[in-house]
Amino acid sequence: MKNLYIILFSIFLIFGSCQSAKAKRCYTETLSGYCVVDILDVRPTQFSLGMYSLADKIEEVEEAYHNDKIKKFLKSKVAPTVIGPGGFYYILDRHHTSYSILKANIPNEFKVLYLDIIEDWSQLSRKEFASTMKKNKYTWLYDRNQMERRFSELPKSVDKLDDDPYRSLAWKVRKEDGFKKVKVPYLEFYWGRFFYDQGIRLKSSNEDEIKSHLKKALSLSKSNAAKNLPGYIK
Repeated sequence: MKNLYIILFSIFLIFGSCQSAKAKRCYTETLSGYCVVDILDVRPTQFSLGMYSLADKIEEVEEAYHNDKIKKFLKSKVAPTVIGPGGFYYILDRHHTSYSILKANIPNEFKVLYLDIIEDWSQLSRKEFASTMKKNKYTWLYDRNQMERRFSELPKSVDKLDDDPYRSLAWKVRKEDGFKKVKVPYLEFYWGRFFYDQGIRLKSSNEDEIKSHLKKALSLSKSNAAKNLPGYIK
């Protein structure tokens, strides 16, 4: 009998650990048809953010809340999402929006994200999933130092994302009409990588540092070297 209890207890522990490794299921709003999840229940597909742009985004979230438009705002920021092994939600966009909602001074009930599930690859092994995500260009695996990392090293939540000053510079260049916004995942990361390859060196997303390299970056964005990048303006 004692051995039976030990076996049953072991099964309970194994089952419990498996359950805890599963992602929380989203709930669906009848009108939208989208999944809705807490911000911390989504997984990023990149290592970093351009922190320089976040002050404006956080202000936008807080303004929407104070004007009683937060629900409308949230529903306008739907994130394309892939379901991976374990049922986890991997967002392909809206990382900056997610981080801004999380950090904004608003009630926790509004710190949610609307998801548009475009693929369900939960049946794949982790190795197959990583390979499939890379094949489909559904992830950006360069860190803030422009070093390529493994998919398995990605942060497990958006609050763990680092600062990428090159992504910040690219955002500022786009705001200055250096290139146009197009529907290409990780658009500003492509441009940030380009500026790095062209010799620009940044240490942080400090405003003075970003602005000190802006003139050169704008010139590079109009150069022949940038013509194959998404959003290039002739």
